[in-house]
Amino acid sequence: MTLGKLDTPDVAENAEEAAALEAATTDVFEIADWVARLEKLREMKRDVEAREKEASEFVKGWLRDRGAEFGAIDGRLAVRRRTVETRRIDTTALKAKEPEIAEQFTKVTTADRLELIKP
Repeated sequence: MTLGKLDTPDVAENAEEAAALEAATTDVFEIADWVARLEKLREMKRDVEAREKEASEFVKGWLRDRGAEFGAIDGRLAVRRRTVETRRIDTTALKAKEPEIAEQFTKVTTADRLELIKP
């Protein structure tokens, strides 16, 4: 396993990029188990999030179908469903209509992102 730095965010798509990728890599075999663990945890997280969404949508739908806001189990309040309104700025529309204003209020931040690349 190798680690490197490359100017392009994507995996190499041609021979030139492949050569640049090879030149920018460093062997990280000693932490291969951590990479494998991270891959497995991300897979588990996706599965848990999908199951959570499915359960949540089922319970919300069940309550909605009955016109209920609250649900109880054995007389104990267990769930509450309510409609929430969220207001957000449509940045795409703002950039299209008022690009100078959008740029004036645009904040740039930097962070490291770790991508797992499957062969």
